[in-house]
Amino acid sequence: MKTFFFDTLNRYKRFSEKLDAKTILCNKSWWIFNDSGEKEIYIFQEDGSLIISFNGKVTHATWQYIPANKSLVISTSKESYMLHPAFVDENIFALQQDGTNKFAFMIDESQKSNFVPKSLRELTHYFEEKEVKRIQEEERQQQLYIEATRQRKIEQKENQRIELLKGIAEESWERNKDKILINDKGYIRSQKYSKDTFYGTLVCGIAAIIGVCSILILWWGKLYTVPTWGYVLGFCAFTGLIGFPISIILSSIICKGYFASDYDKKKNQYINDYIEKKLRGN
Repeated sequence: MKTFFFDTLNRYKRFSEKLDAKTILCNKSWWIFNDSGEKEIYIFQEDGSLIISFNGKVTHATWQYIPANKSLVISTSKESYMLHPAFVDENIFALQQDGTNKFAFMIDESQKSNFVPKSLRELTHYFEEKEVKRIQEEERQQQLYIEATRQRKIEQKENQRIELLKGIAEESWERNKDKILINDKGYIRSQKYSKDTFYGTLVCGIAAIIGVCSILILWWGKLYTVPTWGYVLGFCAFTGLIGFPISIILSSIICKGYFASDYDKKKNQYINDYIEKKLRGN
């Protein structure tokens, strides 16, 4: 495995400690970068064995990943060396030789159709291009964040202004509501309709109670012998003391909601129109 001095790679280091080096290495055929044109292939097996092919000549070695110092130890019949994962992406896995600024570069053979550096200069250009794209993406994300922050501030300021205008509009409504409602023909018609509804409900309620009372009195008269004036007095007393107040209460409940609903609609419409005009600058 050939290594190269590559001082600038420290700027591009991108190997997360959360990544599983064993998963990255195994079940792949790694082409070892060199500038001599030789074909060197490393195949890491999950059982710790390593197959090395150099121009088709195969040798067997072993490998071990040591989590304690995050290092990869490769042992052949001639020597052993320790490497530290330094950079990994979809194309390349860079390993730094322990205690040096020398790096080995392994390229996933399945990606060679997209990425086949033939010189250290091409490899350097690859990392520089990656760094430029990373910086551009960071700047883009930063710009998006700035724009989103600016937009939030604008919305917050707009909401604060709307709340302020809403308070002013409510004060204006309270000062001018009588004049506004008196001149509102639609509101006057709805009020008249509400009053008619109130009295109609009242009359219907009284009529219904009279009917019920009449039935009860007739039924009572069949059970007991009572003079005619007794029926009249009983009917009047019952209707006056119980029936009439009940009718008033029922009518008020029915119409109160309608009155309040119509009033609230006019108030809300006035406030919304006031805010809209102010926002338009009128």
